Amino acid sequence: MSDGFSRMYRGWDGQRVHPGSSAGFGGPGNFRNAGFLGSSGDLELMFEDRHPWAPGSTQCILGAGSSVPPATLTMAQIRADLSANEGRVNHLYLDTKGLVTVGVGTMLPNVAAAQALRFVVRSTQAAASTKEIETDFNAVSAMTAAQLAAKYRPSTLLDMPEDQIDTLLDSEITTREAGLRLQFKDYDTYPAGARRALLDMVFNLGMGSAAKNTGLLAFKTMKTAIEAGDWKKAAASCHRKGPSEERNNWTRDRFLESAP
Repeated sequence: MSDGFSRMYRGWDGQRVHPGSSAGFGGPGNFRNAGFLGSSGDLELMFEDRHPWAPGSTQCILGAGSSVPPATLTMAQIRADLSANEGRVNHLYLDTKGLVTVGVGTMLPNVAAAQALRFVVRSTQAAASTKEIETDFNAVSAMTAAQLAAKYRPSTLLDMPEDQIDTLLDSEITTREAGLRLQFKDYDTYPAGARRALLDMVFNLGMGSAAKNTGLLAFKTMKTAIEAGDWKKAAASCHRKGPSEERNNWTRDRFLESAP
């Protein structure tokens, strides 16, 4: 393209238009008019139909696609989402099923699983011994299930360091995303909001089975809507039984923000 058209072009009134500017003289570079809806600084990619999220150059520029563009979804953002929605607890506790849990929903099936992880003594910050981990595990196991996590803390002497929680969470995120990619072949092209919603649901429900009507795959209407890029319909069909209304609304809103 000539005359710098990939970075700047003329608006309807002949004035300069910057693709990333806001309207008025306050935009980047003091350009008068805002860029076209859906445009970015890389117009050349759009016009040559090579933009990673544009089904066609005209749709891209006019904002007529089926969703907002995919955005980079960082591990830090996913961690923050799941820590807020699942809860982040640095000591052992029992979940609603009576299973010993720690961190961001990491279930520990037995003492050996707990002993394979890193804990410190709360009062001294010294590394916990296998015996001390066993003592905490047994103490929590003997308590009533499904209480607030804070209720278990007085019965424990150990904490899990934050970096150990993140290591466990990152591993789980990697595993869950691999499962989502198998079930949703276009997962990596979805808007960030939709991927955040799916990760929240799969952490909460597990992948499950469509045949057995369990887990995330029990949401057949939602899955069909997602595969069609119908984010509004996905939002309308993602409500779960069990999680708080606040969490359900959060997930719904992530799908809604993915709509054009």
